[in-house]
Amino acid sequence: AGTPPAANVDFLSSGLEQPSVWKANLGFEVELPRLPVVGGLVASAEWLHTKTNSALYYHHLNLGGAVQMGPDGREMFYTPQGYNGACWNANGSSITSGATCTGLRNRALSNPLFNNVLLAKETKLGGGDAITLQLSSPASNGLSWSVAYTRTTATEVSPLTSSTSSSNWSNRNIFNPNEEVAADSNYLVKDRINASLSWSQAFIGNYRTSVGVFYEGRKGKNYSWTYLNDLNGDGIGGNDLMYIPSAPGSGEVTFRGGAAEEARFWAIVDANPGLASAKGGLVGRNNNYAPWVNNFDVRLSQELPGFMKDHKVSFTLDILNFGNLLNKKWGHIDEIGFPSNRSFVNYNGLDANGKYIYSLGSTEDLVRRQASGESQWAVQATLRYAF
Repeated sequence: AGTPPAANVDFLSSGLEQPSVWKANLGFEVELPRLPVVGGLVASAEWLHTKTNSALYYHHLNLGGAVQMGPDGREMFYTPQGYNGACWNANGSSITSGATCTGLRNRALSNPLFNNVLLAKETKLGGGDAITLQLSSPASNGLSWSVAYTRTTATEVSPLTSSTSSSNWSNRNIFNPNEEVAADSNYLVKDRINASLSWSQAFIGNYRTSVGVFYEGRKGKNYSWTYLNDLNGDGIGGNDLMYIPSAPGSGEVTFRGGAAEEARFWAIVDANPGLASAKGGLVGRNNNYAPWVNNFDVRLSQELPGFMKDHKVSFTLDILNFGNLLNKKWGHIDEIGFPSNRSFVNYNGLDANGKYIYSLGSTEDLVRRQASGESQWAVQATLRYAF
């Protein structure tokens, strides 16, 4: 009894392969002349190059054709009511009742007998380069150190962040829903600095006391500026990359709240480099970054005699995120949460000239990464008996 639900269908494209990449690396290392105070030094450089051989992305077969093109050139899929500013509330929710707005729906030309019909397709777009420069000093009188910097570029068509086809398709920030476009990877760490300092000395017999400090500094997690609601009518809210007008008063966008709302819009744009650099065009995917992250770990280790000859006990104390132990404001990881998009703008239809109507919501803020205690200090004690 009842109406059968609209079916979800998954397809694999013919000849789809297991994801794979081509990889090549080139390394160089040289021992430098010894210096009076520093001692021996080793300099190294490494380049790692990857090129996608076969990767996956998802193509929605039941979007239907685009109904019209937006003023910035993107495909839009609403019924005619979806472009009427009178069919939208200021909070970005649609109005689907009344003589004017009845019949508003997304995916206007889709087949209503089916829901998501998704095709897993192959792409060969994407790849990356990582260049690492390192300077180190091998152990001399028990002291050794190293410092390294890595610069990385990485692009992908789809981050494949999820476990099902529908969420993999919907959790990608896009200009057009089914586009095969490579952009900065969700997993990119663009700049990273690693440093270590260790000292070890045997004060009693051959039982060593060791101290180590490890530092990692890295550019914050990247994210995209998108709309709060569904701009293009593909049925997915929050994943449409934002269009930024060229200048205040340009008339390229209509603001529902008038001059006051436009002034607030530009105050937010000018305060965020990723938005300001996109004036007159589209914000790029994953080209905005959370704050720089700093993390120190400290290791203390002591060797002791065992119960019998040639037995040895090692006690190690690891203090993770040591900076947070010194100061509760240090060592935090603040970033934009999954699926790495941030917004403050709602789509409110098109005006009489075919321009987007914007209404502003609250600016989504950074969240502290703390699900597993990443932003706080921790201690790990290890006792090992060797014989």
